[in-house]
Amino acid sequence: MVVMQFYRPPRTNPPSDATASFEAVVSPHLEVGAAVRRACGDCHSNETTWPWYSNVAPMSWLISRDVVEGRAHLNLSEWNLYGPEKSRARIADMCKEATAGEMPLWNYTVLHPNARLGQQDVTRLCALSQTDRASVR
Repeated sequence: MVVMQFYRPPRTNPPSDATASFEAVVSPHLEVGAAVRRACGDCHSNETTWPWYSNVAPMSWLISRDVVEGRAHLNLSEWNLYGPEKSRARIADMCKEATAGEMPLWNYTVLHPNARLGQQDVTRLCALSQTDRASVR
């Protein structure tokens, strides 16, 4: 365990432009934006809050991997890079995964119970995927 502590994965938050974010580009209702930020922001944005245990191996490796993969799959801080079609598809995917209970990941919600999405959160997110707001302005 001691030797593992010497290998430290990157724990970075790249610079972000607030005008490029999901909330700025899509302009969802406040409740939707807050739910997405609360449930998805740590792994799917450049604004990760790195908890103390993200400094301790092997948790540090797992958390770093989840954040790197999460950002690669969907980055709420770089929403402006998605065109209108991709934006709609991303929101539809978010709805599908939240409805199926696949996101947020169960192992994340164990330590972050406030990240769980309630039925009303999921309903509002899915409603967003059906509106013109789902496309980039």
